[in-house]
Amino acid sequence: MTITQHTPTPWIICGHHRKDTNQITYVIPTATNEEFQANATFIVRACNNFDKLLAACKEAKGLLDWCMRAMPTLCIPIDSSVAHIQTAIAEAEKEN
Repeated sequence: MTITQHTPTPWIICGHHRKDTNQITYVIPTATNEEFQANATFIVRACNNFDKLLAACKEAKGLLDWCMRAMPTLCIPIDSSVAHIQTAIAEAEKEN
């Protein structure tokens, strides 16, 4: 089974969609124009930064894992942070 890939980033905001571009269409029937813009801005910002945020989480988790191995008694307070980061990474990498 082939998994359909999303439109390549960076995305931009527009009110229509063309298959040959990376524009995001926003259609929410109950939203105001301001909400359309706010939603589109939020989605574009999240999508355009997804890869960077995921890489940063992986890097931070690696450093925290190292700290917990090298200095376990000093790093006890970060244990729950590592679990949260690992959960976020797993969710981000899930294939639906």
